[in-house]
Amino acid sequence: LLIVPVGSLEQGRGREFAAACARWQRQPAEPASAVDGTVLFGHRHSAAGSGPDGWATTSSGEGSAVWLTCVEDKGQLEVAFEYDLRDLDEADWLDRWRGVLSALAADEPLCSISILSSAERELAAQANDTGTGYRFLDAATPAELIGRGISAHGTAIAVRAEGTGLCYLELDSRAEVLSRRLRAAGAAPEQVVAIHLDRGPDLVSAVLATIRTGAAFFCVDPSYPAERIRYMLADAHPSLVIGETTDDLVPPGARRISVLPEMDSPTTAAPMAVAAAPAGASYILYTSGSTGLPKGVVNTNEGLANRLRSMQETYTLRADDRVLVKSPTSFDVSVREVLWPLMAGATQVVARPGGHQDSAYLVELIEQEDVTVMHIVPSQLGPFLDMVRPGSCPTLRYLFSGGEALTPELRDRAVEVLPDVELVNLYGPTEAVIDVSAARCLAADGPVVTIGTPVANTGLRVLDSGLRELPRGCPGELYIAGAQVARGYLGQPSLTAERFVPDPFDPVGGRMYRSGDRVRRRRTGEIEYLGRADEQVKIRGVRVELGEVEAVLRNTPRIREDRKSTRLNSSHITIS
Repeated sequence: LLIVPVGSLEQGRGREFAAACARWQRQPAEPASAVDGTVLFGHRHSAAGSGPDGWATTSSGEGSAVWLTCVEDKGQLEVAFEYDLRDLDEADWLDRWRGVLSALAADEPLCSISILSSAERELAAQANDTGTGYRFLDAATPAELIGRGISAHGTAIAVRAEGTGLCYLELDSRAEVLSRRLRAAGAAPEQVVAIHLDRGPDLVSAVLATIRTGAAFFCVDPSYPAERIRYMLADAHPSLVIGETTDDLVPPGARRISVLPEMDSPTTAAPMAVAAAPAGASYILYTSGSTGLPKGVVNTNEGLANRLRSMQETYTLRADDRVLVKSPTSFDVSVREVLWPLMAGATQVVARPGGHQDSAYLVELIEQEDVTVMHIVPSQLGPFLDMVRPGSCPTLRYLFSGGEALTPELRDRAVEVLPDVELVNLYGPTEAVIDVSAARCLAADGPVVTIGTPVANTGLRVLDSGLRELPRGCPGELYIAGAQVARGYLGQPSLTAERFVPDPFDPVGGRMYRSGDRVRRRRTGEIEYLGRADEQVKIRGVRVELGEVEAVLRNTPRIREDRKSTRLNSSHITIS
């Protein structure tokens, strides 16, 4: 039993204090304990020694590990703790509560009181200490980073698709010719160039050419329904559209540019320099919108350059590596698949259109082309592993997984089937360039697959509704800060202000993205994903807002009734 006299407080403050304490939740044992860490709060007001005036208790579950009592008597508040040493880290726990009580004694507003212990503050600070000098000393744009790789690997094969190859000199020439055509047609920084092409050498050339103009590239997945493509092109307001897009899809004011490499005259001229600002738009990607329409996310040059550079420094892609390019262009991983190999002089092995859905084809392609690096979403990883025979995929050395939660069972199976391959679990929303955290996976990691720790120049904060940092083990919402946070939603300032908020922990006034993901920080500093705080779901790694599904249902003539069930995430419809 620990009794702490807090001092003189206004009458009735004890009940307020007990309510404030209810925000706290104990860190469970790792692996996860069957007993939730709970605190029972009691409050008693004794007026001039007249005895109990009433009790108020709150519990977050059964099997309480802590009993806390606040007793007010003659203007004094006495706080008593009873706790089980078998269930608590005593030193850390007492440090946390001493801080709370000291703040109360100083009459600080309850909403401003932190419940982190000093050790937990240090843990959070260390976990987010990801700053690197290149963010400030070398503000290289994506075009500059990629240009260095291209110039150093001229005759090496840059792209292989359907058995044919394109070397870096040829790719460079094609991209430069196209970039000059784009500039002549008006492409420039803060302009949008839409690219409506399937995976292949033409897509790589178009992306590289657009980057060289300083404009933002916007890849449109040709497999999308025409109505969705039409809406996105109209919403993005591109000045140019690269590809064989039909006239009815091209928005008014946009000019269509065809890619005809066999008709382009090769050039040996050096790429024209364009001054692209770090905060300038680098690419636009559309994701599902809760209002019923997809929304465009504008990512920055600084963010893209940071992610490409941190990937290379962490995983060291080599010139003899072969990277499988298989993700749909609507998925932000496709940006990494196309651009990262160009930095290192590696070879892109492009899967045929639709091939990313065929696990047997992927295994065959990996073996035929000696693929060493690939990314796959967890929902496809299982079928892929079904196709892997003993001794298959001998050249594969990195298997990146992301887009959905990776289960411990799937992780263990991947490690068993591909024992010589390093499995890395990546996490990142569209609103922060590609990936913002990473965790190397081992079968011995236990029953939880974390999303790891933040990548370079990135912060991951676990906060409550008042934007206060939470103790380790306490569930909260994940906020993302740092170089890779997007500028916001295209043409939607209100939604941008709602989801991209000022960072109270950044002394220079940065912003955070409110992810909507429920997480908690573990003792190691790694982040554990717990689920969503809203109705957003993932289908094969693709984000789907149920509001968009509902909007389609409501606008379907044959559907005359729909009822949304928030508990079941389902819509009940009647078709006439």
